[in-house]
Amino acid sequence: MLSLPTAHAAALTSLRAAEAALRTEPVVTFERLCARNVALVHAVKAGVPEALVAESTGLRDAALELALARGQFCAELSTR
Repeated sequence: MLSLPTAHAAALTSLRAAEAALRTEPVVTFERLCARNVALVHAVKAGVPEALVAESTGLRDAALELALARGQFCAELSTR
């Protein structure tokens, strides 16, 4: 198993929890989607390798880029 620095591990744990919460909802809500996307932004900023981010979310290429953009938007919304 890959050993990650503490900040990476915490960000990855948060991302996986947000992804699990999103997937267990019968109907995807904006709040859950934003929470996952913001966690995705935090994981990337913490330096979690892209392969682990993709594995944890199932998102690849354009879908990953879109989720990152939406996560940045949601993060900015929450600071207004």
